[in-house]
Amino acid sequence: MAAASARAESIEGLEVSLTSNASPEGKLYGSIGPREIAEKLTQNGFPVDKSEVVMSDGPIREAGDFEVNLSFHADVNAKFTLTVEGEET
Repeated sequence: MAAASARAESIEGLEVSLTSNASPEGKLYGSIGPREIAEKLTQNGFPVDKSEVVMSDGPIREAGDFEVNLSFHADVNAKFTLTVEGEET
């Protein structure tokens, strides 16, 4: 429980950017799900498993800012901001 709380505190309020291929209108080619988010956080020094990423609205399919919830324990949660930047191909 203490370890989960420490992880949550280190991530709470964090801002992370992720770039994905998108159309000129900002719609992503594909989507961003828990696996991509967990990989990005882990690359940034915050090890997270994809099962800890909670996406109640489903995968992200467009560019913009999104609030993502993480659940480390039944009583330990954290929120951070994910900025998805569309990159035209």
